Amino acid sequence: MQQSLMLMAMKDSPQVAQNRQVAKDAGSGSRRLILISQLAAWSDAADARLQSTLSLGLFAGFPVLQLPEDVRVRLMHSFSRELGDWRRGARIMVICETEVPETVFIRRDGQNLPRSSCRIIDAALMTVSPRYIPLDSRYEGMVEARLWEEKRAFIKPLRYDGEENVFPDFVLTDVAGAEALPMEVFGMNTPDYLQRKQVKTVAYDREYGPGR
Repeated sequence: MQQSLMLMAMKDSPQVAQNRQVAKDAGSGSRRLILISQLAAWSDAADARLQSTLSLGLFAGFPVLQLPEDVRVRLMHSFSRELGDWRRGARIMVICETEVPETVFIRRDGQNLPRSSCRIIDAALMTVSPRYIPLDSRYEGMVEARLWEEKRAFIKPLRYDGEENVFPDFVLTDVAGAEALPMEVFGMNTPDYLQRKQVKTVAYDREYGPGR
């Protein structure tokens, strides 16, 4: 993974040189790339760029990314909520897999300069808070902001943290007399949602104690 992983970087930071070396080695070694960055702040121009590439921020050292139409359509369909959050000003993380990078030379200022590019195979988006904490809804965003303002200590569980099907939205770790307590954001009242709420409540009562 380390041989293929490129991370978001600011201009002139050490990570830029690392990114360029990874791309160079991947090209010569016929390896695909995994890139992690964040979408650039939304604008009409940034939105328009999504027709052909990922509109990234903090991408120094990355190759030029080509976004095929089928991947773009899949991204728009699977991550419509995240793209909606982006257009409302939220921070959106990006991870993508690409084909092996290719290098061509372009003429600029009388010099032949190398230009690396690669085709995106697949991509995924994730809404995060200004503190890079993953968020599944705007309600969670409101809670995370309040927890931060009140200087609370908490954990944000992620799906790959365990094998259980029940994950609280947050786990408070600063409640007197308890190692940890779940904090869940319940926001709807449809029959399926209320049934799921009951399942979660029973699971939390069993793990943390009734009424906690």
